[in-house]
Amino acid sequence: MKLVNSLGFKLFLLQIAVFTCAFILYAAISTREEAAYVQRSMLQTADRISDVLIRSTRSAMLRNQREGVSEIVHTVAGEPGIEGIRIYNKRGETIHASSFGEGQMALDMHAEACFGCHGRSVPFESLPLEKRVRYLDAPGGYRVMGLINPIENQPDCYNAACHAHPPEQKILGVLDVKMSLAEADAQMEARQASIVLLATVVVILLAAISGAFSYFLVHLPVRKLAQGTREVAAGNLDHSIILSTGGEVGLLAESFNRMTADLRDARDEAQEWSETLEQKVAEKTSQLERIQAQMLHAEKMVSMGRLSATVAHELNNPLAGILTYTKLVLRKLSKGPLDEEKTRSIVETLEIVTAETSRCGEIVKNMLLFSRQREATFKSEQLHRVITESLALVGHHLEISGIGVETAFGAANDELCCDANQLKQALIAIFINAVEAMSKGGTLKVQTTSLPDDQRLQIAVTDTGHGIPDEVLPLVFEPFYTTKSEGAGTGLGLSVAYGVVKRHGGEISVQSEVGRGTTFNIVLPIAPAEENGAELKT
Repeated sequence: MKLVNSLGFKLFLLQIAVFTCAFILYAAISTREEAAYVQRSMLQTADRISDVLIRSTRSAMLRNQREGVSEIVHTVAGEPGIEGIRIYNKRGETIHASSFGEGQMALDMHAEACFGCHGRSVPFESLPLEKRVRYLDAPGGYRVMGLINPIENQPDCYNAACHAHPPEQKILGVLDVKMSLAEADAQMEARQASIVLLATVVVILLAAISGAFSYFLVHLPVRKLAQGTREVAAGNLDHSIILSTGGEVGLLAESFNRMTADLRDARDEAQEWSETLEQKVAEKTSQLERIQAQMLHAEKMVSMGRLSATVAHELNNPLAGILTYTKLVLRKLSKGPLDEEKTRSIVETLEIVTAETSRCGEIVKNMLLFSRQREATFKSEQLHRVITESLALVGHHLEISGIGVETAFGAANDELCCDANQLKQALIAIFINAVEAMSKGGTLKVQTTSLPDDQRLQIAVTDTGHGIPDEVLPLVFEPFYTTKSEGAGTGLGLSVAYGVVKRHGGEISVQSEVGRGTTFNIVLPIAPAEENGAELKT
């Protein structure tokens, strides 16, 4: 940091400027006051000399002793500092002068020196002291102060027999005393020089003290603080600021050192973490993998147990019926020849066995379809045709249950790429679920809509059944979950439909209100993505 740009140097300049202005102001006021004081002293001295002259010459003037008056005037005029003395009568004529060669002379009553009293038709009888003084330049180059004092007509003057001055005449003449200001001006100049010298010495001394103060208490600490910030910015967190000064700057340095120490500790800790992070991440990853493997194994065991229990339960009921009816048929056959009635009874029993066997096969088929789905084969299909064929496959169930069908095919272009057989399977599962929800009849409504992006089609299947409770709604797509009575279903239908829709890259959701009905919404992309594992055919 350059010295001229430093805070201490700027503070030093400010202090010098303040000191200089203060002493200049002090010197100016002091010199002016002293000059005024000397001037007032000289003026008072001249006034006293003038008054002494008037009193000294009064007796000689009353006796009209002109030589005595002149002698007194000459004697006083010979004193050091007196430039000259004149006495003028009321007409402005010089009647006595300190120089013998001056003789009689008259003044111009309109001159500047006389204007104070004679500047009006009736002259002033008295003027204040400041109005009776004037300053002149002597030929020797120094100043002269002239003071005019009036000579008043006293009673002992106008009552004397030798004078003819009436009492109405207040002023008989004036006494003009001129005093040299050369010595006073020289003293003032010497005084001013002393004041300037003193002020200069004081300013220099204060500047030295201020400079030392600014350098040691401001500049050096600030420079060390700036150096410390540069070191920290450069990454040197081991740097510390050592200051012997106290106060705010010392506290700032102490705070800076604490901050640097905290940063150093944080850096060391971060470096330690950085060095061991990879090892810790590897350890945590390995630990998480072991925990995940354990959880997957436990989940598999739970799913296996649940699947085994469900399948065993679902197969046990029809197999028990098959065994019972088979024993019954064997018992009937062992009793001898069969008549027509026994034959009809055996046939009815065998039909029950056939139905139960088919039920077992359906359970196994649905379980295999859920656990091991075949790869979908996609090709371009007409969605409305797929829906119509699916409705035809469940038409018998709809008719038996007294359910009406409404279709509203609102999709202008229903062509999409899909596996028609799997999509029919999903729709039939939803239709069957709707039929079972409308045990007392109702209406099944199927709607299609093209979504605004023209890249997806929506299928809405709505029934007027008993609805699904809120607590059951999140579970409807879970495998083996069913609200039907025992033996009435496996709980795989909607989970199979869910899997089909997901393999098509679509979404399926359900909204229901108890006592009002349920709506299944299926959204399918027109062209499913290849990552769905589908085999595309044209």
